[in-house]
Amino acid sequence: DLSGSRIYGDDFDVVYLPDVANGVGYRKLIGDAITRECVVNLNLMSIPLPNFSIVPSLRVMHEDSDANVDGVATRSTFTQDFSGHSDRERLDVCERLDLRYSGITNWVFYGGGEWTEGQGNLAERGGIGQIGGVGVGRIRRETDDTRTFQKYFLGARWYPTHRISADAGGYVKINHYDYDHTFDNTANNSANRYPAYLTMQSFETYDGRVRLTWRPLLNLTLVTRYEYQLSTVHTRPDSISTLTKVESSEMTSHILAQNVSWSPWSRLSLQAGFDYVLSDTKTPVSDLIPAGLSAAPILKAQNNYWTVNFNSTFVVDQKTDLNVGYYYYRADDYTDNSPAGVPYGAGAEEHGVTAGMVRRLTANLRLGLKYGYFRYDDQTSGGHNNYDSHLLYSSLQYRF
Repeated sequence: DLSGSRIYGDDFDVVYLPDVANGVGYRKLIGDAITRECVVNLNLMSIPLPNFSIVPSLRVMHEDSDANVDGVATRSTFTQDFSGHSDRERLDVCERLDLRYSGITNWVFYGGGEWTEGQGNLAERGGIGQIGGVGVGRIRRETDDTRTFQKYFLGARWYPTHRISADAGGYVKINHYDYDHTFDNTANNSANRYPAYLTMQSFETYDGRVRLTWRPLLNLTLVTRYEYQLSTVHTRPDSISTLTKVESSEMTSHILAQNVSWSPWSRLSLQAGFDYVLSDTKTPVSDLIPAGLSAAPILKAQNNYWTVNFNSTFVVDQKTDLNVGYYYYRADDYTDNSPAGVPYGAGAEEHGVTAGMVRRLTANLRLGLKYGYFRYDDQTSGGHNNYDSHLLYSSLQYRF
């Protein structure tokens, strides 16, 4: 369920004042959306040799969703009721193959691949449309899409001593999307061509990582990890736009992580983790006015952030476990660059606290209950997207 308003003014949450200088907005917005998912997972393990295993798996997911919205559009002294509707359906079939070999002393080698074929459709109707002679007509659009994903991964793990292990690996992932707009009442050479003018997008990611695990004590484990990712996005619009295929963005990420696990007592385990990520997104626009050539350069999108997490599990008795966790996220990259372009840098802070219980009802049946509280503060929207949320979760597991 959603509701809200978009009123132009010099601050957030201002009242609506008819002004010819204000653009098109809306109030009394109310809507709802529902999504239904069906997922099937099939797995098979085969060990044809004593030190070699093969695990093929299949995952099929079907999803459909519907959304409706109503509201009152505003522009100057004009007001107009509007409504909109969309429905989407998608089907994805994912095949995966995992290989593992441990025939060399103190070494484990692993690799495999993952392939996904998917198709779907999206229908869109309505919208604000024209009001007071400004804007475009209400949208009527139908889009079919196909997607193919492929991922190949390879890695090795080494155990030089019984207290130390090291592993290194990486993967290549290629996601490809094709769009066929079977019906679109907005011409692809008009001012309202986005997003229907996109006909193809592809994402390529190259990832490499190293990890060191050290157990200085029997009840203490330290894990240090570094990961590097390079991703590129290629985009092709409709030919009527006279634009060609381009590399629309390049994303680079460095990930540093440190985890500590300690069990001071047989009934108690503690775990703490720290992650620091350096990430930016470069686009052709960010090269037009680079930093140093203008007082207001077009900036790359920065998404540097760090997180801290803590978890503890206490075994009450043979049937009951208690768990408490805390999570903190901070991104401080926001720069108000609005005179030159959109300020893409992330600026947000989030706290999360969870508490849960697992109860073994029988030897095969487990009941899980969890409560969580989360607070999010968003700098990029001037605090307008801040929220507090509560989570209630339950699960019932039967073990054969």
